[in-house]
Amino acid sequence: MKKFLLFAAAFAALSMSAQDVTVTPMWEITDVPAAADARQGFGMNGKFYINIKTADETRVAVYGEGGLTDEEWPGGTNCGISHDQVGNIIVSTAVFPNAWACDGETSLIKVINPSTGATKEYAIPDDLVTGRCDFIGNAQGNMMEDGVLYLAGGTNQGVVILTIAGGEVDTDNTYEATLDPVVNTGLNQTSNVINVFKDANGDDAILYVYRGTIPYLLTFDGENFTGAAITSVLPGRSNSNGADVFALGGKEYVCYPSAPAIGNYFDGFSICEVGGEEPIFVKEPTITSGTINAFQGDWVNAEVIDENTVYVYQYAPGKSMGVWKVSIGGQTEHTYAVTGTPAALFGIENDWDAVAAPEMQLNDNGIYEWTSAETDLAAGNIEFKVVQDHAWDVCYPVTDESGYNNYTVAVEEAGKYTITITFDPETKDITADLTSVEIPVEPTKVYILGEVNGNTWATNVGVEMEAIGDNIYTADVTLVRPENRDGQKYCFFSFATKLMEAADDWDGLAPYRFGAVSNGDFLFEPDMMGQPLALTAENGQAFQVPEGEYTLTVDLENMTLTIEGTIYSGIEYINTVNVKNVRFYNLQGMESTTPFQGVNIVVSEMTDGSKVITKVVK
Repeated sequence: MKKFLLFAAAFAALSMSAQDVTVTPMWEITDVPAAADARQGFGMNGKFYINIKTADETRVAVYGEGGLTDEEWPGGTNCGISHDQVGNIIVSTAVFPNAWACDGETSLIKVINPSTGATKEYAIPDDLVTGRCDFIGNAQGNMMEDGVLYLAGGTNQGVVILTIAGGEVDTDNTYEATLDPVVNTGLNQTSNVINVFKDANGDDAILYVYRGTIPYLLTFDGENFTGAAITSVLPGRSNSNGADVFALGGKEYVCYPSAPAIGNYFDGFSICEVGGEEPIFVKEPTITSGTINAFQGDWVNAEVIDENTVYVYQYAPGKSMGVWKVSIGGQTEHTYAVTGTPAALFGIENDWDAVAAPEMQLNDNGIYEWTSAETDLAAGNIEFKVVQDHAWDVCYPVTDESGYNNYTVAVEEAGKYTITITFDPETKDITADLTSVEIPVEPTKVYILGEVNGNTWATNVGVEMEAIGDNIYTADVTLVRPENRDGQKYCFFSFATKLMEAADDWDGLAPYRFGAVSNGDFLFEPDMMGQPLALTAENGQAFQVPEGEYTLTVDLENMTLTIEGTIYSGIEYINTVNVKNVRFYNLQGMESTTPFQGVNIVVSEMTDGSKVITKVVK
């Protein structure tokens, strides 16, 4: 089970509104990688992507609400990690903490598509001059195909515009743009990045962020940049890197690090309307003591979900990471979603993921309802909660004093199930109906394998028998084999309930094959005609039957085979000791006690009352 009490209590005072904007905490964790190994990260798709570099490895670790996930991507040998506007991950492969090695050959930028795993690597042309390579901002467009990454590192006097066209570096449009003196004051610092965001008009805008100044909006003046502060003041701003701008409801807002009462490099942040004098939201630091993050970053970035919703992510290296939802319209209608464990039942990647949790549908009776897909479940317990607005500050059943109180449903035995969950927003009542899914049983098929109807032995060829009753199957067959065996012609066959794809997959066929109960091939004698013969799936042997025309009947309930029909052989085949009477018939149906000239149908009445019918040519 998962504890939520302390989390919900800590956030209870944080959710606040200004005008028509509501900020709702979604989740926050403090189990994050050490700051020295993971100096930069960003949020996207409800997750955090952290570039971890140590003496032994480099990797992009992915964190979710439950902490570190199994998802992982190749990292960069640098601090820098960011993304483009379509969700590709960008990491720096430059050698930290040196300047960008612009030799036109060395790979400095790696782009990863987290949906497909595809990667691209780019080198910066060697005629460019750029400073230290500590951090990178987000990119414009699609860096796998057509995009632009703006690089501003310490000691350089401008911004390198790395342009990608058709999946290659566009050298004609890759150059170092200068900045006017107002912005240039921060360029000699190591912790500066340039972000791209959509402004209130839906156009791309370029933001210069340095920890020592208010962010600047950059605009092109020919091929170079000029800049102006996005606002005259950012109330409560701390001296930490990391800030972003987003548009919501026709207005622009800036999210930025703020913890002046505590100090720099902790994990507080604020959201303020651009030009506003007071923040609309302040998130106080989670951790206010101990070693501070001395690596200059308190990374705050925004992800626009739709025209009414933005997610704000904060990653404070070595301290915490969390997600907040910013929405407009004063939520008069809430959404309700279900999340819990096992994750597969709820269609989510990680247990207890409230952000990705499937939403319930509102019925005409005012009750919310959700039904899972068919899911294989082990024996044990299902646990879940209904969360309001994809956030943990309001969830049901209400968390008790112990910090638990999840809704629990027992799975008595492993199998495939669906679960239907309902929630009454008035009474807060929850119901859960777990239903076992009956796996449809494919009707059994029986095939005759071997020398039947002109076939040869193969695991993908057989004569399909007709079902004529419960577990009873029949087929009319002709057995003709050119080889002689002990002066007589015989055919060999057995049975299976499934055919293989390959002709010689005998190991694959073994579980489905059955045949005669015998120490070797079972020799069919004429006096066995019409008598049930035992079948077995345990080392079943082939039946050895004389050439002829037969009706074969298999009874799977009693595991027997009955053979009836005509044997193509001479009369001398019959064991005369067991013969009581013999009659000969020609093709016109005339009867005689002696053979006719030509074709004879011979009916031998045996001493046990059975009859053997053979065809003889005289």
